Amino acid sequence: MSRLAVSLAIAWALTGCTQEPPVAPAPPDTPRPHADTVPADGRMTEFFFYRAESAGIERRPSFVMRTPKVSITIAGEAVLEQAEAEIYGRDDEVTTVWAEQGRFDQETKMATMEGAVVLRRGSMTVEMHDLIWSEETRVAQTDRPVRLFDEDAELHADSMVFDPDDNALLLTNVVGGMDMTGRNEP
Repeated sequence: MSRLAVSLAIAWALTGCTQEPPVAPAPPDTPRPHADTVPADGRMTEFFFYRAESAGIERRPSFVMRTPKVSITIAGEAVLEQAEAEIYGRDDEVTTVWAEQGRFDQETKMATMEGAVVLRRGSMTVEMHDLIWSEETRVAQTDRPVRLFDEDAELHADSMVFDPDDNALLLTNVVGGMDMTGRNEP
């Protein structure tokens, strides 16, 4: 079988698993990135990582990546245009990520998002050029500059590591400001 035939067979198998995804609502004051790229029929191709537990595999995925348009490389890696991802922490908190393109590699258990990447969790928004998700370590990270916006805060950092299970965000070489007026935290 030729490489093209293998690639087409993989692409057909993967796109044959499309379904209508649940749509997470965007914050009311922020337009949803790439919303205009969803096909008219609402169908998108989805890729999943599931977390293995001692009692078996969890019912919901730990990481979901979806796209309206996908191609498969000869090596079997999925290349996504206008990629969306959801990262599920152990606390059931959902982190949403949008990017111009993405890559999903089931073999290495890695997903990469590149180009105008926006990560959103609660009221926090982080903008960056790229983001790498490792299912093995269960962290998302970038070694490139990020901009973080939250209620009364705007920060810039050289890099970021995000652990959704511990709800922890590690920024390096941070500059920026926070308005702590009116906060009653100890």
